Amino acid sequence: MSDLPTVTTPDGTERKLGFNPEGKARPVSLKANFQTVKVPDFPESDIQAFDLANNKSFKYKVKDQYAEGACTGFGLASAIELTLWRSGYGNYVMSPWFLYAIECGGIDRGGYVDSVADIAGKYGICEDKFVPHRTINPRKIPKPAWNDAKNWILDAKIAIPRSFKQLRDCANARYALYHSIHADSGLNNLDREGVPDNASGTHNHAIASGFGLKLSKKYGWLIKSPNSWGEKWGNRGYMWLAEENIAGNFGQFIAIVSLKVKHDLNPPKLN
Repeated sequence: MSDLPTVTTPDGTERKLGFNPEGKARPVSLKANFQTVKVPDFPESDIQAFDLANNKSFKYKVKDQYAEGACTGFGLASAIELTLWRSGYGNYVMSPWFLYAIECGGIDRGGYVDSVADIAGKYGICEDKFVPHRTINPRKIPKPAWNDAKNWILDAKIAIPRSFKQLRDCANARYALYHSIHADSGLNNLDREGVPDNASGTHNHAIASGFGLKLSKKYGWLIKSPNSWGEKWGNRGYMWLAEENIAGNFGQFIAIVSLKVKHDLNPPKLN
């Protein structure tokens, strides 16, 4: 049994919320050998709107964590897919279950953004096809998945934003975002601009962001985020986040600036 908090989505599915289940403050503290760089600082005039839904070369598909509290694995897998594409590796589908199974150790108890990032830095992440969906026991991860993950051990540069403006500026720099929010039933209610009605509170859900930026007369700048509750949720699985949607306590925020994987995966020749 799991004591994680839950939200019921419009399709009737009870979704477990798996970030920071203990409700305690935990600043980002990474053990993996990631290079940390300074968060960019853009003036308002330099922010450029974009929406990856309009980019036909980006083939990302919204994921579904089902009823498990696996959001930390899903958020990072999505952020890695975005970074791989932006780094010139192409479109890959990575396994959030590989990450979450290692993080939770077979007990559906959620996890933290930084500890899941550490897993990707130590063990890597395998392609989605190697791990059956809803696998949360690391002993049931197939051997080919462990072997494939060795090809995807992250050698990453990251930034650690601490505010909505810094998240926005990282998105403007085209970094993939991996962070937490407070989720409640209001997260299901998106207005005409695609902005949810979640309240400020203790963060309990992890997502990827940085899939778009747009300027709203009502909210100011909005950041596009895929959720991990399937394509039938929200706007085909997406939402646009305003500053008020990210407000709350005990959050963790990471921006993936760039990454490299093993040379035998034909990495791009970047200038």
